[in-house]
Amino acid sequence: MNILGWPTQQEHEKMILNNTLHNSTVTVADMWRAHDIFGPAVPTLQGKTKERKPEPVKSTTLERIPTSLSKNIRHVTLSMGFMFVNSFPFHVSKTRKIEYRTIKAVDNLSMSTMLCCTKSIIQKYQSWGITIDKVMADNQFTPIADEIRPTLLNICTPNEHVGDIK
Repeated sequence: MNILGWPTQQEHEKMILNNTLHNSTVTVADMWRAHDIFGPAVPTLQGKTKERKPEPVKSTTLERIPTSLSKNIRHVTLSMGFMFVNSFPFHVSKTRKIEYRTIKAVDNLSMSTMLCCTKSIIQKYQSWGITIDKVMADNQFTPIADEIRPTLLNICTPNEHVGDIK
């Protein structure tokens, strides 16, 4: 007994033309019509598809905040915290009026890391002519309160989280 398996389209056409498939009413036109409707047989594709090299992500330049926006909004509140992706920590922030978000991968959750991330965000807004009046953060940011003055640090209670960030 011969086993058909999964012949290529050309092999299948040859089988039909040579009448290798006994008592078959399928024509070559039927075979090609089925291929157009259903596509190639899935088992013939498995293991034959080559992985393509993905297109590299193009570097984008950051746009400056429009002057009209920075003139109208002079003071904002910043919400910030940490999030974890596959157990890797990220410092995240978002301003309430502008809805501008930042995210930075960090090595640890130390006071120096919190302070460095927070100060860099405050400086970025200052370069745009915008003052961060208040920072809303989780309880773990308590140690940097004195270091970021005159910006006020509003800390959530231990069982709460800053809703803007989550």
